[in-house]
Amino acid sequence: MKNIAVLVFGQPRFLDITHEYIKEEFKLPDCNVKYFFHLWNDIGYLCEDTESKKYHKIDELKDIIRTFDVDFNIEHDIGDQVRIESYSHSESNPKSRSLSKLCESWSCVNEYIKFDRPTPVPDSQKMEYFFGQHYSMQKCFSYIKTYEKKHNMEFDIIVKARTDVIYKTKDVYEKEKLYYKDKLIHYTHLPSDVPAARVGALRINRYIDNKWVGQSLNKYEYPIQLEPGTRLCNNDWFLVSNRLAANYYFGRWFEAFFISFGESLLKNKTKNKWDCQSDHTVQGLIAIYNNIKLFDCERRDVKLVREDKIKDNISVAGKIVVDKDYADTFANLRRWKEHKLIEGIKKRFSRCSHYPKSKE
Repeated sequence: MKNIAVLVFGQPRFLDITHEYIKEEFKLPDCNVKYFFHLWNDIGYLCEDTESKKYHKIDELKDIIRTFDVDFNIEHDIGDQVRIESYSHSESNPKSRSLSKLCESWSCVNEYIKFDRPTPVPDSQKMEYFFGQHYSMQKCFSYIKTYEKKHNMEFDIIVKARTDVIYKTKDVYEKEKLYYKDKLIHYTHLPSDVPAARVGALRINRYIDNKWVGQSLNKYEYPIQLEPGTRLCNNDWFLVSNRLAANYYFGRWFEAFFISFGESLLKNKTKNKWDCQSDHTVQGLIAIYNNIKLFDCERRDVKLVREDKIKDNISVAGKIVVDKDYADTFANLRRWKEHKLIEGIKKRFSRCSHYPKSKE
């Protein structure tokens, strides 16, 4: 039986919509699945929200988390598998200062590094938006390590799970057994003797004629020497890691970021294409620095975006656009889900080979 940890992190965008899909996705035959959460209780959708401190909250967040069968003291926002922290710090809650102190310290150091040249480090508030998710992931990973030590065991697989996605349902499969088979392959087929991970959109990116051109890869196995303007990349919203690779992805992201930052200062002469500014690139660098085998795989999820909070130059193709007042769109939120989300899933995966022919 595989032991699988699902690491849920960051701002819990749309968790009031997606929690049922997350729980269903990780019902895996012959697997022992445990959830771990580090979440902010403040939700922003854009960097501008962090700067303006205009946040959204999910009133029933604690009740939703309890449905995942985790150890959680709802009164104090903590448990062996859960922490909820304030994203925006307050003087009455010193612990809420941890992220902002990290960003302020880094911005201060950067003032001395840059001296008479630009560096790819924005002000501390924008750094909160960038560093926040990785701070949260590392915190959550520390709870997994504590759990392993307490229970004298080790997880075989650790899955990075976002709250702003929904997953394939049984409805998009011809047969139910194909649904479970697909999930098992997706989440458990990794070697255990070397660091390895399954990722999305694995590729080599090359900067040609002032734009990035990607070359898809099925896998990455050996260290490669990248030429200037060339990057190993994979998307950052999805990761299935074996236990060996998890130490690097969830425990040492900041190490990879700082190494990349230093390399960019030494090698980057154009001052406008910094590797460490792209999280997709930092993901690839983690694999290169630590000899991690990567296997590309198809997505099982659909991303949700709010209609009034879409980043500039971001396509909504293949995504589900959520009304800004989605909770009030119908008197019954479940009815809203059935209308908007189910149709979005069917549309996203209707071209898959396993999609029921009768539903095309």
